[in-house]
Amino acid sequence: MDIVAPLSPNAVPTQPKPSQVEPSTPPAPKPTTAELDNQAKVLFDQKRYGEAAPLYDQACSGGLGRACNWLGLMYQHGDGLAKDNSQAAALYSKGCDAGDANACANVGFMYSVGTGVPKDDSKSAAFFTKACDGGAAIACANLGYSYQNGLGVVRNVSRAAMFYSKACDTGEPMGCVNLGYLYGGGEGVPKDEARAATLFSKSCDVGYPTGCFNLGNSYVNGIGVPKDASRAAALFSKACDRGIPEGCGNLGMMYEDGNGVAQNYSRAATFYSKGCEAGVGPACRRLGLLYMKGNGVTKDNDKARELLSQSCSMKDAVGCAFLKTGQ
Repeated sequence: MDIVAPLSPNAVPTQPKPSQVEPSTPPAPKPTTAELDNQAKVLFDQKRYGEAAPLYDQACSGGLGRACNWLGLMYQHGDGLAKDNSQAAALYSKGCDAGDANACANVGFMYSVGTGVPKDDSKSAAFFTKACDGGAAIACANLGYSYQNGLGVVRNVSRAAMFYSKACDTGEPMGCVNLGYLYGGGEGVPKDEARAATLFSKSCDVGYPTGCFNLGNSYVNGIGVPKDASRAAALFSKACDRGIPEGCGNLGMMYEDGNGVAQNYSRAATFYSKGCEAGVGPACRRLGLLYMKGNGVTKDNDKARELLSQSCSMKDAVGCAFLKTGQ
């Protein structure tokens, strides 16, 4: 028989090696919707829209209403995405359903003007109501406008005043201005011109140019405040600089008349031109008359007639009358 050599005392029987199992690394926790939203906001502020959009999309899909609202804004304004008002409206609606008041306000506005969705004043008012209840001040102002004009709700100027007041009290200057109109005319509230001027001032103080313009009118006419032409001119200048063309026209008139400022026909022409270019008929007419007389500009009857015609086409009856008489 075969002889088997004895094992060496140091010999170890060969054993199969156990399989080597790598220690497992636990998966990284998924970011929360709030974390996604915060990351997206940082990227958005850096104008890295292409990176922000998918993060907002994930957060929105996870039920975060404000992320839906931001993504809707990106679609509406074309920030890194192709403009798509229908998609924006859908996202605002989704954000509203998830409890974001700003999204409710935005979809309400889209229904009010028929952008991305069919115009529907009733739906608009319903969304504004939900947004206002949720603390969106701009929606309270828009809801006030709905009640003032009977848009999607029964007209009720007293309720309009209540919503304008709520908007104004929570920092929305449009609410202050519209409430000022109501106090100035005694609609839905007792007539109080001083209160109206105070409301216009409140909105102007936070940079709302329509408030500055209306306060300028209050000072130039002495309505609710003492007459103060120089103060009015400063307010019209502020309104003009911030995109209210009627402010430019009024400022031009003050320079032409030397009212509150030193008379300066050339400056008057500059401000009339600015107002006219933005569609203010009386500014075109007054500029035309400066050309007719050669005040501050080179006398030019053809240019004068062109400007008077322009003012008439803008429904300026006085311009039409000057055009008809040729004087």
